[in-house]
Amino acid sequence: MRHLRFALTTPYFFVSTRVLPDLAEAAARAAEPELACRAADQLSLSTQASGAPLGLGVDARTRAPVADDVLAEDLYVSALGRLRQTRAVPQVTRTHQLYGEWLRRRRGRREAREQLRTAYEMFSSLGTRGFAERARAGSRTQLAYIMLRAD
Repeated sequence: MRHLRFALTTPYFFVSTRVLPDLAEAAARAAEPELACRAADQLSLSTQASGAPLGLGVDARTRAPVADDVLAEDLYVSALGRLRQTRAVPQVTRTHQLYGEWLRRRRGRREAREQLRTAYEMFSSLGTRGFAERARAGSRTQLAYIMLRAD
């Protein structure tokens, strides 16, 4: 995570908007909500100003991990809705994955299954094996379901 912190101070818009979502996710997973919020706030300066579906979708997804449960679900759903308006298939796929992982932690496997299965199928079609395996390994229940569907 240390190597991502530079995005908080870089003057290069393109770099910061690509790295800040990863920094916020890493910080949220590392139980550093202040850093995650700081990265999300920094990202919002550009995404909210642009008003573009891609930026607004990534912004919503970036804020979800540090939001309360009700708001987080709304943010993930909003992110998917906005990102589906774009051609940014990897961003849509990543959102399915993060939403599925969040659902699994909050509500259990059944609710997460659809999101993780979708992420696995999309990542596989994109040829991104590492992300596909992460989605597939979300839980043994999802893995068994995905394997059955693949046959």
